[in-house]
Amino acid sequence: MADFRELEIPSTLIADEAEGFEVIRFWIGGGTDHVSLQLMQMADGKANVKAWGNIAADIIKHAVRAILQDDPSLDEDVVIAEIEQTLMKRLSSSVNLAGQLKGPKN
Repeated sequence: MADFRELEIPSTLIADEAEGFEVIRFWIGGGTDHVSLQLMQMADGKANVKAWGNIAADIIKHAVRAILQDDPSLDEDVVIAEIEQTLMKRLSSSVNLAGQLKGPKN
């Protein structure tokens, strides 16, 4: 039987908000990325492209915070620089993104 280790919904969201929606679910299995996205749109119906830059930056900030909590001896600027360098390299390389867009574009 497969062992899928799903993360919990953050307790702060449940405690502080009346509603919320999941934007991205990113799984790694069999050496492959598996992604579900909720595309956000602006009032005019166009994709909110800038939101994805903010989401990526916030995910990186959360990862840095977790890394530093795990190992406080690390330098925050060095960790951010390493992530940024890897991010830019990945963005400029060709990666096989198999799959399809499904679901509503809300």
